Amino acid sequence: MKRFLTSALWTWVIILLALLCLLAGNQQIQTVQNHQERLEQCTNLAKAFNRLEEGLWNLESAIGVRKSDPSLEVQQRMIQDLGRLKKAVEQAKHLPAMQTETQGALIRLETVLILLERNLSIEATDLAEADSNIRRALQETRSASARLWQQYREVAVEITNRWQEVNLLVLASCLLAAFLAFLLRAYHRDLMDRKEAERALRESEDRYRRLVEVSPDALLVHRDGKLLFVNATGVRMLGAESAKSLLGADLDSFSFSETDASGTVHHHMTRLDGSRIDVEIVSTEFAYQDYPAVQMVVRDVTGIKRQSEALAASDRRYRSLFENVSEGVYRSSPDGRFLDANPALVAMLGYDSFDELRSKSIERDLYVDPGDRDAAVAQLSRDGVLNSFELKLRRKDGTQLSVLENGLAVAGPNGEIECYEGTLTDISHMKLAEEALVEARDRALHVSRLKSEFLANVSHEIRTPMNGIIGMTDLMCETELTAEQREYSSAVRRSAQYLMNIINDVLDFSKIEAGRVELERIEFNLRDSVEDVIELLAEQAQEKNLDFAATFDSDLPASFAGDPYRVQQVLTNLAGNAIKFTASGQVAIRVHSHRDANGSCQVEIEVLDTGIGISPELKSRLFQPFTQGDGSTTRRFGGTGLGLAISRQLVEMMQGQIGAERRAEGGSRFWFRIPLEVIAERPPISLISHGLATPARRALLAIPRQEQRDSALQVLASFAVNPVHASSGQELLVPLRTWWTARWE
Repeated sequence: MKRFLTSALWTWVIILLALLCLLAGNQQIQTVQNHQERLEQCTNLAKAFNRLEEGLWNLESAIGVRKSDPSLEVQQRMIQDLGRLKKAVEQAKHLPAMQTETQGALIRLETVLILLERNLSIEATDLAEADSNIRRALQETRSASARLWQQYREVAVEITNRWQEVNLLVLASCLLAAFLAFLLRAYHRDLMDRKEAERALRESEDRYRRLVEVSPDALLVHRDGKLLFVNATGVRMLGAESAKSLLGADLDSFSFSETDASGTVHHHMTRLDGSRIDVEIVSTEFAYQDYPAVQMVVRDVTGIKRQSEALAASDRRYRSLFENVSEGVYRSSPDGRFLDANPALVAMLGYDSFDELRSKSIERDLYVDPGDRDAAVAQLSRDGVLNSFELKLRRKDGTQLSVLENGLAVAGPNGEIECYEGTLTDISHMKLAEEALVEARDRALHVSRLKSEFLANVSHEIRTPMNGIIGMTDLMCETELTAEQREYSSAVRRSAQYLMNIINDVLDFSKIEAGRVELERIEFNLRDSVEDVIELLAEQAQEKNLDFAATFDSDLPASFAGDPYRVQQVLTNLAGNAIKFTASGQVAIRVHSHRDANGSCQVEIEVLDTGIGISPELKSRLFQPFTQGDGSTTRRFGGTGLGLAISRQLVEMMQGQIGAERRAEGGSRFWFRIPLEVIAERPPISLISHGLATPARRALLAIPRQEQRDSALQVLASFAVNPVHASSGQELLVPLRTWWTARWE
């Protein structure tokens, strides 16, 4: 408070001094203003006398001219100069702040001018008196002008002195104001520092109070065993309703200690509900309310002790599992040394103890092929894990065993690998069983190959007599036979042909299984090959009254390099099945060619039918040997079930693909795709070569079958013809009538 009053007193003193300086400065400024007015008046008077002096000089010059030239013009000039002098004197008399001496000078000058007016009249001939009067007027004028300029200098000096005093007063006022600002700033800073200190103290107290209240540890303050303070955590820990209910309570009624057999002291606290908790206590002495007291920091470690006990039990279970598991478990360092290993791994490698195993180098003493170690470490470094890594290890006695390793790279806080952990499973017995299975498989494959070769030889031997039977039956049918004999002969021929087809399928399948099928590579015309298949199967399709035709892409090359016989065989199987399983409707063959960026050609041939379709359960086993759509004894369709299996194997031998699917509109779609080398391209089709010099761009097309209509549309598109098409002529009338009406309108 004293400091505040002193600062306030000094502030008022400085303000008073600054006001006095300002008042004195204001007085001096008014004085300067008055002197400036006097200075201006002196300046005006001095200028007026200078003009009078100049006029007198002009008049004196005119008198000198008149002495030599007494003309009327010169006389008039003198009179004009004299009139201007009188007017200037009259004006000077009316200037403000005229002093007595100055007024007397003007009066005397005015008297001289009157005398000059008389001396300079036209009748006057003697100008000596005029010269004397002019000299007297000049002297009077110069004397008055000198006095005025002297007065001007005195006033200017006075103004300068006054301004210096004003500047000193202003400087003093500024210094006082600066000092006052410094005092105010210091006072404000002191006030703000004091407020900041008070705020920091309050924040510190609030922060300490919040820390005390929200501390996870209980804070108890007691003096001579009597509680003086308990925070919220202590209230909850002791199970009380509020801190007030605990103040003054005896601390010994809550806290007690026990010492176990090892000499360790365990602290406990009893809650108000009688339950006991384990605690850790840290006590410090300090001054509380100006009196010595003891502060206790109490931490509930009941949960920690339970977790520690659970962790110890888990460690015992892990150790038991580690010691008793049948697989080898290890932990190794990055430089190839065992850090830990369970007894199963020690026994697996034939060592007597882990200490003996730990002294060995993993890479040098255990790995049969050190490259396996490098590969495993590289995979662990890259992926962090190792799954089912197969390798061979060397036992202590030098024998080898095969193991499967599963590992994990354990990284430290800095990201570097600290160690490797994993398991080793002995699969030596599994490898022996696998080798036995491989040997059994090889024997089975050898037996199957021998069987296939036997079937191929037997089928080949059977074909010779079957060809004789078919040939003799054909010759017998050409002789004169009764109707009954011809019927019997035809039945024998059909049965022999059916048996020959079965023998051919078995022979082809056996050759493929035995690996005795070789593909040819010759130039052939794919269009001719497909048309040969159409011609071969046309009789079967005609017997069932089926539409049977083929369509080709317009950009299909003229010739390819490949095996035309095998392509025809696959297409014959697919088309023959389509005819066999289609009761009515049509069977269509479509040939497409696809070019890729490298210029290679993929030929896709698809067979579409309107038959019974493919069931989903049959689709998965459709291309397996001896599989048919109807395998019951009462099936309506014949066959061995080898056709599609042979087709699949042939297509795969030609590096192609084959498949089948059910059509949404009914029936099936079988297709195969094979790569073929293009030998010659087909020349573009020209309508001019067909006799159409001006080809039509529009046409009418009516075909009932959608597949046939699509084929015709494709052909017309190759001629750049855009037809109006429908399934019948009646349907074509509607767009034709619309076109005709629009044209005539």
